[in-house]
Amino acid sequence: MRYVVVPCVGAGSLRLGMHRDEVRERLGEPDDTLVFDDPAESQDWWPDDGVSALYDADGACIEIALYAPATAAVGGVRVLGGSADEARAALRALDPACVDEEGLCVARAAGLALVDAEEGGLELIVTRPERLAAAPDDATPGDAAPDDAARDEP
Repeated sequence: MRYVVVPCVGAGSLRLGMHRDEVRERLGEPDDTLVFDDPAESQDWWPDDGVSALYDADGACIEIALYAPATAAVGGVRVLGGSADEARAALRALDPACVDEEGLCVARAAGLALVDAEEGGLELIVTRPERLAAAPDDATPGDAAPDDAARDEP
């Protein structure tokens, strides 16, 4: 599926702030759900579509992650489904203060982060700038602490 990403807003028909039920209405029941203890968040996964959604304790979507087989464009520039160099250049163009380090490119002002996935692809995180600004320096947006996660429906 191809997503048009609007920074700080969402991807395709998915919007930040949308309730879990609305996300599931658009994407169907998830293949997997993780529930985190601290902070109280949960995450739905649709790997065949290349998308996951992270929710706060109230069920509001606070982060959308896109990865292969999904493709995504921001401002008409492909950031998933093309080259990693083009994707990083697109994020740097959106945010001159973009932090581009090995394996992670964060455009905080745009609420976007590009992460090198373990499988060799890229993952695009769509969120609000304050979530990226508040992330500890050693944490990657979208990372889950395995000890704090349990595979359960919320």
